Amino acid sequence: MKRRISYMTDSSSLPNPDSKLLQINSTSLSIQPQPNHHLHGAKEDRITLALDELPVELTSILKQCRELHIRWASDRPYEASTPFASRISPGLHVFVTPEEVQTSSKDLCNSLKELFGEGIKCSSFNETFTPLAPLSARFSHSTTHQYYSALQSPTSFLTHLASLLPTSSSLSSAPTTFDLSYTSLSHSLTVSTFHAAASTPQGWNDTITSHPHGRTEIGILFETPSLPSARDEEDEDAHAITLSGGLLVLGESEKFAPTLFSTPSRHHIHPARFSASFKQPTGLHPTLALSFPDVSALKPPTQPAKKGPNATADKQEKDQTCALHTHLTLPSSIFIDKYAFRDDLLLSSHNLASLRSLTGPSDLELPDWKIPSWGSAALFEITPPPRKQSGQQTSREATYQVTIPLHARYLPPSRTSGYAHVPIPVPVVFWACTSASGTKFATDPFDRAHLGYEGLFGERTVFYHLRPVVSGGATGAGGGAGVGSGGQGRVGSGGQGRVGSGGEGGGVRSRGERGGLTLDLKLPVLNLSPRSAAYIEPVTVAVVLVGFA
Repeated sequence: MKRRISYMTDSSSLPNPDSKLLQINSTSLSIQPQPNHHLHGAKEDRITLALDELPVELTSILKQCRELHIRWASDRPYEASTPFASRISPGLHVFVTPEEVQTSSKDLCNSLKELFGEGIKCSSFNETFTPLAPLSARFSHSTTHQYYSALQSPTSFLTHLASLLPTSSSLSSAPTTFDLSYTSLSHSLTVSTFHAAASTPQGWNDTITSHPHGRTEIGILFETPSLPSARDEEDEDAHAITLSGGLLVLGESEKFAPTLFSTPSRHHIHPARFSASFKQPTGLHPTLALSFPDVSALKPPTQPAKKGPNATADKQEKDQTCALHTHLTLPSSIFIDKYAFRDDLLLSSHNLASLRSLTGPSDLELPDWKIPSWGSAALFEITPPPRKQSGQQTSREATYQVTIPLHARYLPPSRTSGYAHVPIPVPVVFWACTSASGTKFATDPFDRAHLGYEGLFGERTVFYHLRPVVSGGATGAGGGAGVGSGGQGRVGSGGQGRVGSGGEGGGVRSRGERGGLTLDLKLPVLNLSPRSAAYIEPVTVAVVLVGFA
């Protein structure tokens, strides 16, 4: 067993070796906040175990798969930090390549229900999972099938998993993201939890204990300017990040050893932000709007300057090509008409360049209760705003908007009201850029793959992620569009609809149990409540009589 815990802070928050913040002995490390000394920042806890270290309950599930990658993200907004810049839409994502010859009669859906609860929509693997088709046969780093559920919390699963693993103290707390990865080639399982901020306002208050049959490494790190040697390289380290701080291996030392290293990173943070909302009224044909409040920031990322002998401005411009994308994860009740996006005029009118990928059911007429699969995933390339000519000023108040027309399937009738609420995760928005041919992301100890969209690009693609705008702070133009972090969080843009809007006409409404990164779409359904049902027959008769009059 190997365990690696990484705290990412800034240089001003590094612990003073003489303070009582860190209590270290041969078997444990305690972080205890002091009046003038505390540790803030993000934290990743990664545990790697061999198959023979796992209980039979887990190995029986894993042996059904050649690859299994489970990803979960909270719907609470958070501030990303290097090197944890990757993002996925909130909810439960499962990416799997099953074994060709199944040694167990147990369906993967049954296993998922045992792990995450009977409430998830999963009837059988063949019916519910959707195939993942890469855009090119060269992109072989993707799994073959995908599943999604709008799971709001994995607490029950993490609590159960914590009871099975030999050391898992961080699994019982509520993480920002949770990852589980297994490959038959490695014969190992990796479990990672990520917390975007400290668990208490006073900072981290942790006690980490070593395992007698494993290695526990702890790092307290912060990002620093690139190493001089990295800046001198022409290609290989163009997308590298440099981290420094201290490392400690429990049982081998009682002091943090200084460290400084540089590693290529697949995921980075872009300064631009965006908000998501639905145009009003929604009806059965809702339109998703992505608003970018600061047009001046919505530009391709700049590749770090090269200082090699052959580096020129023209060569640097050709070395990196970037395109703006958004990746949508939609439940089965919402679908995209792929045929409509073959029209260049329609694409242009919505500020879209193309629909690059769409997986999921293709039947556009079936009601939701006839769709066994979980839903669909779509990748759109966005047309960025035109660049201003030299001498022209770009207003920071200008808002650029991209719209995506969607369609709702007929939902089951309701006996309480004429509306149904469908949770729609806020999509991921990123710049996808080509990297140099020598970049090797496999060497990045913090690399995060199998997110549903990176398999649609080449293995050396670099992603620059935009963050959803959070209301209550600096928001976009037009009345403070944003994504709220509270229980009554908001996701909106200008006057086009906000989470929390009242009245029957609101298409997006916040529900107390959901966070700001989930849109609550309100769709009309047949109302079978006793009061409404009494009018159905006479109104139908009246319409028929008028038709024959």
